[in-house]
Amino acid sequence: MRRVCAWCNKDLENNNDNYDENTPITHGICSDCVKLLEFQEIPMENFLEKLNKAIFLTDKDAIVEVVSEKAIVKLKKPKNFIKNFPLGNVSQCIYAELPEGCGKTSHCSGCDIRSAVLKTYSTGESVNNLETFQYQKGEKGLKKVRMAISTEKFGEKVLLQIDSIND
Repeated sequence: MRRVCAWCNKDLENNNDNYDENTPITHGICSDCVKLLEFQEIPMENFLEKLNKAIFLTDKDAIVEVVSEKAIVKLKKPKNFIKNFPLGNVSQCIYAELPEGCGKTSHCSGCDIRSAVLKTYSTGESVNNLETFQYQKGEKGLKKVRMAISTEKFGEKVLLQIDSIND
């Protein structure tokens, strides 16, 4: 798989020789574009929309700061129930509803989504297409939702992308 900057299309791995026109492409962000976004020369919402994926920008504690329109549609929630909330609350994880809240229950230590965000934040190491699941509260009761996620460090934030979801 080839990784390119979603904004400027620069190759992020510098090994163009191994790719042809059929090589699948995934997106990240190069250091030059990070600088533009950090200095707000490009609004973050515009950047996320260009990716055309379900993406969240989170802080070091997995609190959603910016969300793409595609993520809003996928979650079927208004933006004001996504921004400034922990990822578990946003995705309706059943454990986030416990009194301790998202990230603070005994179940949270085994959460692949939270672990991927925290790992990427602390080490800078991206997670690519991690297959995981989450128990969510649905209209008909408890449901197991399978998904694949990717993370990318972005300055002092983390971009979390939902690559696929089966609910």
